[in-house]
Amino acid sequence: MKATATGGLRNLLAIALLIMAPAWPLRPATAAEPPAAASAAPLPWSSLSTEQQGLLDKFQSGWEQLPAARQQALARGAQRWLAMPEAERANARDRFNAFQKLSPEQRAQMRKRWEGFQALDPQSKARIRENFRAYQQLSPQLRQQLRQRWL
Repeated sequence: MKATATGGLRNLLAIALLIMAPAWPLRPATAAEPPAAASAAPLPWSSLSTEQQGLLDKFQSGWEQLPAARQQALARGAQRWLAMPEAERANARDRFNAFQKLSPEQRAQMRKRWEGFQALDPQSKARIRENFRAYQQLSPQLRQQLRQRWL
């Protein structure tokens, strides 16, 4: 792939950094929920599957105090996790661990970039995803050169 557009390369790097982030539905309970989720209905603990309860057991004692949107996000995240093949789970664990090793400032920057990506129109998101797929097809050496050039 010949990279000629500066904006495209920056988009590639931005999405590459986003990929290192953890699965967002599994973030700590203190994180704010998006405004669109504010009207969600409470989700009783008993309505979760046994597998979901097992994954979310650290939230059980305070489940009823969590905002309904947070309950639903956690339930969706647990269901998504359970549906993942083991290879995807291992990849997600690695990304989560890498994210946890970042400084608080770096994590905040990653969250800000993620929020910026989420705010994009569907066409822009699709273009960034396409650029990232192209980036993934590059040789490790070329990817390293791009990282050194743009970071």
